[in-house]
Amino acid sequence: RNECMARKLESLVQFDRSILDVENEAGLTALEVAIPACRRALERGLRLFGRYEALEGDWEYKSSSSCIFKVSGYNHDGLVDSTLVLKCMSNMNEVQAELESRKGLPTFGHVTRVHEVFIDASQKKSHDELMLTCFNEGANAHQRHNVHLQTGLEQSIADIITRKATKYGRDQDSKCSY
Repeated sequence: RNECMARKLESLVQFDRSILDVENEAGLTALEVAIPACRRALERGLRLFGRYEALEGDWEYKSSSSCIFKVSGYNHDGLVDSTLVLKCMSNMNEVQAELESRKGLPTFGHVTRVHEVFIDASQKKSHDELMLTCFNEGANAHQRHNVHLQTGLEQSIADIITRKATKYGRDQDSKCSY
């Protein structure tokens, strides 16, 4: 029963983060009063894809069409199990070009392997085209990428960009979308 409610809470937070700002009569937020299963679900709802949380600090890289930032990766138990770098790109042609440029490169040393590609669900046609690129054009098995459609991805990335820009005093007036 708690797990069922936890899944609903996670979805609710993904839809509207502002519900976590609401306080009860004692001034406590949902995160502060939630039972452990619901607290973990609320925290997952705040994370990108339920797994990644942007780390404090400045961008690794930022331009008008892409940004790179460090994240903590969380496992199913809600514990940090990795530190990764996420690259967000706004142009699907650039995503395809980047994946193409990595074909045949070794996946060790200074070459960073692409593990997964996430595309906003509104870009279904781009997703289908990218699936063909990743799986049907002769890529070696170890170079194939998991490609996922993600509802609300553009808004999630925009939220991260806004929080980082506001917190670190950069790009506060820029209109970025990734």
